[in-house]
Amino acid sequence: MKIADKEINILDETKTAFDSIIEYQKRLDKINKEISEISDAQSEEYLQLFD
Repeated sequence: MKIADKEINILDETKTAFDSIIEYQKRLDKINKEISEISDAQSEEYLQLFD
């Protein structure tokens, strides 16, 4: 398969297709961990996690 003048095989293309999903999952995991560690749901720190 030829994409933008580069030779890319199907496996490599498939791996790159999920890069953004993997990054979003890592970010979500980090935010969930931070939320679970904050005891004051009204704190500025807590509210900033949702921005």
